[in-house]
This record gives sequence, C-alpha cells and structure tokens, in this order.
Amino acid sequence: MAKRPYAAFIERLSSRFEVIDTTDENEDVGFILSLSRGGEEWVLGLSAVAACAVFARADPVSQVWTDVLTGSSEGLRPDERDVIDGVAGLGLRLLGREQLERVVGLNVAGMEPGQVRVYQALFSAADILPWDIEVFRRLGLA
Repeated sequence: MAKRPYAAFIERLSSRFEVIDTTDENEDVGFILSLSRGGEEWVLGLSAVAACAVFARADPVSQVWTDVLTGSSEGLRPDERDVIDGVAGLGLRLLGREQLERVVGLNVAGMEPGQVRVYQALFSAADILPWDIEVFRRLGLA
C-alpha cells in the first residue's frame, strides 16, 4: 500500500472533489477515500488485493453508505458517472452490493468464521458492512 498505485487517479479526483484518504492501515486492504462536493458525499474503495473497486453515496452526517453504485445504477449524476468512468479506466471492476455481500471462505482475524464477505476480503476487515443501517442504528451510530 505504501507504493500508492492510484496516486495519479486520486490527484485527478482532487481537482473535482474534496478528497480525504480515510484508509485505516490496521483494518483496510485497499484505499478508502471520502469524496465530497456541494454538500454531497461519496466513498470510493480501491482494492489493494484485487482489480476491484466500490463506489457509494454516503450520508454526510452518519457516513452510512446509502447507495452502492455501479455503471448500471439508475439516476447516476454526472460527477458519479465521471468517477465510474475513471475507475473503469484503471481497469478495475466496480462491484455492486449483491456481490459485496457474498460470503467467502476466508478467515480474518477478529471475525466469525463463515461470516467474511467479499467487501471485507477486498476492502476492509471491519465487521460491520458500511451500508448496514440497522446495525448502525442499533449501535447508536445513525
């Protein structure tokens, strides 16, 4: 991760959005970026272990992901389309929520065996999926 393979792409994003690198090197296995512009927020994850990415709208207050976006998502805004095109230009496959929620046969420290999802294997080993609003509410985080 120290090599920063996506540095040029992130620099291009910085010309259109406020970009904050929120990567947690203790839990994340990819680069997790917060993008904001005009009161709207998104999260972009660029995996360091596979040619995959995740892009989502986020609630500006709770940071819960409200919509996981792909090239076929309806109602994409021009800024979102530009990010999606940029991700495709890197040769990365943008994963949808259904794909991200699939269980994979992988053991990850701190997680129950058989509960690891594609999202956790490719982006972050956090045990809460960032779009699981019910869990965030139960924990008083949303």
